[in-house]
Amino acid sequence: MRFRRLLVPLLILLTTAVSFPVRGQDADTNTIDDAAQTYANIVRATYLDSHDAAKDLLRVVREFVDAPTQAGLESAKAAWNTAREPYLQSEVFRFSGGPIDDEDGPEPFLNAWPLDEGFIDYVEGFPKQGIVNQSDLYPAITKEVLVELNEKEGETMISTGYHAIEFLLWGQDLSEDGPGARPMTDYTTHPNAARRKAYLVVCCELLVEHLEGLVKEWQSDIDGNYRSQFLADRKRSLWQVVAGARQFAGVEFGSDRLLVAWDTQLQEEEHSCFSDTTHRDVIFDAQGLENVLMGRYDFQGPINRRLVGIGLIALAKDFDSALAVSIEASLATVTEAAESIPVPFDQAILGEDDAPGRVAIFATVTALEHLAGQLAKLEAALAAELKR
Repeated sequence: MRFRRLLVPLLILLTTAVSFPVRGQDADTNTIDDAAQTYANIVRATYLDSHDAAKDLLRVVREFVDAPTQAGLESAKAAWNTAREPYLQSEVFRFSGGPIDDEDGPEPFLNAWPLDEGFIDYVEGFPKQGIVNQSDLYPAITKEVLVELNEKEGETMISTGYHAIEFLLWGQDLSEDGPGARPMTDYTTHPNAARRKAYLVVCCELLVEHLEGLVKEWQSDIDGNYRSQFLADRKRSLWQVVAGARQFAGVEFGSDRLLVAWDTQLQEEEHSCFSDTTHRDVIFDAQGLENVLMGRYDFQGPINRRLVGIGLIALAKDFDSALAVSIEASLATVTEAAESIPVPFDQAILGEDDAPGRVAIFATVTALEHLAGQLAKLEAALAAELKR
């Protein structure tokens, strides 16, 4: 039995509601100011760590392609995994009118998925498939070419970003009990090894550049950037932040990434299918929600960064202390459920609906729906505040 047809309408109802009654007094101006500053600081720190980790990935990849070895390939994979951790925590910033996914935002070049791997390189049964192997169609592999091609022929025709790099490092996942197993010889003796090397390096360079642009948009010392606009109208900005977090939790995270994979039981629907690290995606996406709601950020990277301030839960207390308690409890349930999903994700989605993996994934979806519903109440309260 499948529940998606019932769940999705319920999810949409929960995550688009804007008229929940909220008790309590007006929001304190100092709390709003502090919450806005805290959010801006968390966003900058998260993108800065994402940028630093991407630069490290680029360095490791360059070392690998200069002198390919199996150890070098494994080091590149490890660097990719590390680079994902801060970026996944940034995904809660989406859908809030910010620079990540506005009209000119770089999100489609960073984390677009699902990816048709045959658009990039060979796949099983098609050895001459993809940009890498079609030098007649794509004589040069450059940043301009890959950016131009990204999603040009369809939303799965993705040529850049984390998942393109992931595929170039791991290859197709054709195993039930492990990730992809791209042979190191793809970067040495394969006829198009040089083009594959070039593609991998260019993809990593683009990753660094796109993340650098986001860091600049949130720096505190650049006049006219997005951060200055964000802080100029703090009530409206926080309303957009809550609306974005609500949409991310209920629609992007809960429905698109988890419920669809749970419903279809297709490996292609898991977020990081080549590396079999989707369970990490779930955990760090949940961590991103926690960062914004609790008003803190703690990342152990090249620079150990720890921020503590006023989060959305503290802001909610100004409207309704019971609502704040409910949001915090919902968040704790999401975190616990996310961490309970068995590894690997592509096996956890299989079986009957009472299988442990499917139960854990469905529980995470349900917890995210409930959190989205609670955030909708805070969103309504902030909307009312804007009318005062």
